[in-house]
Amino acid sequence: MGKLATKSTFGHTGFTGTSLLVHPTRKLVLVLLSNRAHPNWSWANPDPIRVAVANLLT
Repeated sequence: MGKLATKSTFGHTGFTGTSLLVHPTRKLVLVLLSNRAHPNWSWANPDPIRVAVANLLT
């Protein structure tokens, strides 16, 4: 979840690259919607992008 993550941070990641990150103490919610299955079915790891986006909020 990147540099933003603390013990109170929680979230969910989805198969197509979507992410939900909640930081209750900072009252911050990050939703990343993506679709790595369209237009080409790609098995690329979406985690580096998820972490990079989350790090933009620090």
